[in-house]
Amino acid sequence: MKDEIHELLGQTIGHIRVVDVLGQGGMGAVYVGFDDTLQRRVALKAIRAEFRLDPDTKARFLREARILSQLDHPSVCKVHDFIEGEENDFIVLELIQGKSLRGAMSSDMDQNVRLRVAEELLEMLAEVHARGVVHRDLKPENVMMIPDGSIKVLDFGLARSLDEGADYSQVRTMAADRPEEPAEHDGASPSSDLQTTRGLVLGTVGYMSPEQARGEPATAASDMYSVGLILQELFTGEAPFDRSQDHHELLKHAALGDSRPVVGLPSDLTRLIERLKSLAPGARPSSVDALDMLRRIIDRPHRRRRRALVVAVWLALGLLAVGMTVQSRRAAHAARRAEQEAATARQVTEFLVGMFEAASPEKTAGQMVTARELLDNGAARLDNELIDQPLVRASLQRTIGWVYFELGLYDDAERLLGQALETQERLFGADHLEVAQYLSNLGSVHWAKRNLEQAEQYYARSLRIRERACEPDDPALAKSLNNLALAYAAQGRSEEAEPLYRKAIRVLEKAHGADHPDVGTGLNSLANLLRNLGEYDEAEVMFLRAIRIREKLGDNHPHLGMSLHNLANLYRNLDRLDEAEALFLRSGTILETALGASHPDLAVNRRVLAELYCQQRRFDEAEPLFQQALTIREVAFGPDHVNTVQVLEDLAGLYNDRGQA
Repeated sequence: MKDEIHELLGQTIGHIRVVDVLGQGGMGAVYVGFDDTLQRRVALKAIRAEFRLDPDTKARFLREARILSQLDHPSVCKVHDFIEGEENDFIVLELIQGKSLRGAMSSDMDQNVRLRVAEELLEMLAEVHARGVVHRDLKPENVMMIPDGSIKVLDFGLARSLDEGADYSQVRTMAADRPEEPAEHDGASPSSDLQTTRGLVLGTVGYMSPEQARGEPATAASDMYSVGLILQELFTGEAPFDRSQDHHELLKHAALGDSRPVVGLPSDLTRLIERLKSLAPGARPSSVDALDMLRRIIDRPHRRRRRALVVAVWLALGLLAVGMTVQSRRAAHAARRAEQEAATARQVTEFLVGMFEAASPEKTAGQMVTARELLDNGAARLDNELIDQPLVRASLQRTIGWVYFELGLYDDAERLLGQALETQERLFGADHLEVAQYLSNLGSVHWAKRNLEQAEQYYARSLRIRERACEPDDPALAKSLNNLALAYAAQGRSEEAEPLYRKAIRVLEKAHGADHPDVGTGLNSLANLLRNLGEYDEAEVMFLRAIRIREKLGDNHPHLGMSLHNLANLYRNLDRLDEAEALFLRSGTILETALGASHPDLAVNRRVLAELYCQQRRFDEAEPLFQQALTIREVAFGPDHVNTVQVLEDLAGLYNDRGQA
């Protein structure tokens, strides 16, 4: 074999002289050549004689040349030509000087260099995937670091376009960390574990995705899994798999997505890598999303400095703008208008001062005043004050009413929001655009109280107003679509709800971008519906995407807590009980921290976690959770409400199952 490789030295292939041997791969050798026409050094990749007659192998070789010729990215090794010889075929490639990422990682690499390598790798994949190409064999050996510090990705021999057909009729594997060995045809008996994987297994076992290891078609998501393993090794310095295992054991673990956990890294980088390593392809971020997440990680220190500067600048500009606005109004308005505005401002100021005076030591005799008491004081004052300023009064009623709603105090919220809506309808008419928001708020209160028919009526009226007054791509219209879908879904009218959810998400993505919090709300709602319909795979993808969006709101944001709770419910449906329990516990901690120990949303979390414990016959752990949920719901809804009755039934079932008749 060695003599055969060196036979080409000194020969001329076309207009290229073979001057050195770079190395030997599975399909043939790679040479250094000199292009006499263009006066430059190149790499010559040759197909070995025994493979040249194999049409599948030759097609793969030619495919690599064609794919590389179509990719124009600085991080992709360029192809110059394809030469068919009498005994060998050759791809003429850009000659890359440098060392592999595998070799570079063995040295002390600066963290900034690691981040730059990761960013360039994801930039390259974003371009490649946008052109419909999947690499299918990403690993540290195929990433070269060149002297200027940038990278080049090599060996697109397994790559294919997404629109190509593929033959999945046999099993082929390439052993990890043995690139000098040829691809081997597995001749195991039909009963072997390898043969039970279906189709064609192509790639390097230590870095391939679970679906590739199972013989399923590789997609762009498969490349992202490989990138996750590469980034884990790049940043931790440890291989994501046990190198001492033999090839067959590695393939088994690869098929299960079984790799070492990510340890010792910052939480945001850990989250990115773990998401890339998700077992479900749909749960992995795309190359574009992963690149955006990585750039946020890289830019975090700069953002902190910029944020402080921006706050200072905007504060100064805001003060200047306020001063200019006051001066402009004074100059432009008549004296009577100025007096009216001043009177309104005095009334609002006096109202707010009076509201917060309730917290002064003189009034409280040194006792602490809660936010609830402040709200109650403000609501009571609104019954008798600002009578001559109905719009100001209605606006304050809506604000305080919505705070009541967020606190889970639904009866107080309904009273104030109802009063505010009556004022708006009286002054503007029932179909005015200003009325739509008040209708939506009141609909949400009824939805939370499970008064579903009333909720639907308010949501439908709000949507009708906005459909007449708003453009089709207005985000406010999308919110009304989502709200009405919620009401339909809660009544079991899934066929009516689903198209509204999907339309709302499209509008919000167009208006705000794919990572906006309102998009997360829409995804969470649609995923809940799909879970109830048994569409678990799509529901999981949407829940995970909603969680990614909502994590940007903060680790203790209640919206994040609810999305985690919903995903836990899905895993419970799939009998993935350990994962479900962990998510329920994390969700409950977030909800209790963000909303307090008496919020109805926390009761939902406690009740469902208790049901899971009952399912596992862990009755002693379930009972206090049911009791907590019952206490919360009795206060929030009253003793005779359906939500309270549900928990009573749950407790009765627990006692029956435990033999306490």
